Amino acid sequence: MELREEYKHPDGGDSHHIDQKTKKGVKGKVKVFKSKIQTPEAQDLQDRIQELFDEGEDERAREKLDELHEKFGELVFEGTNIVPTVGFEVLTKGLSANLGSLAEIEVNIHAIGDDSTSPVSGDTQLGNEIFRDTVDSLTWSNDKFFATAFYAAGDFDATVHEHAFFINGTTGNTNSGTLWSRVLLNQPSGIQKSGTETLTIDYEADINNA
Repeated sequence: MELREEYKHPDGGDSHHIDQKTKKGVKGKVKVFKSKIQTPEAQDLQDRIQELFDEGEDERAREKLDELHEKFGELVFEGTNIVPTVGFEVLTKGLSANLGSLAEIEVNIHAIGDDSTSPVSGDTQLGNEIFRDTVDSLTWSNDKFFATAFYAAGDFDATVHEHAFFINGTTGNTNSGTLWSRVLLNQPSGIQKSGTETLTIDYEADINNA
């Protein structure tokens, strides 16, 4: 996207033009893994992963999660997301010191739903949310942001079509928080998750001028 912006001096001086040829935005990538929890070893791994995430041991949980995927799982989907306008609004508020606390800009909730309507920039929630929980892991490296959502075998049994991350939401209130990411999953069929399977959603946001 080529930008040509007019700058007006805050003291009322003459305006001038700044020619910029730059592309900007947030590129989001999503990977979805499904694992079968049908043996004692798989059950033990699932339980240990949840314990480690609950204890804040994200690195160790990630190691166990990778082991679960390698032994009992498979990659079932890769895709890209959109960041809706409301998500960027929160980001600009934070950059301009117009938020009351760090919690108001934290991506803290992941949610999944069964609506297959295409994402658009005006989205504020999922089409039909069926389950949500707190984000299991948040990390960053240079200009990249990473989030992990782990859905245990007993969380839900359904065919899902959409996934989201929310800023400053709550677990007990469907659609609460500000939508940061929405992605359709493996369309048109969606992803079937049974009560003996887990889903892991790994999200990477690349924030740069490329």
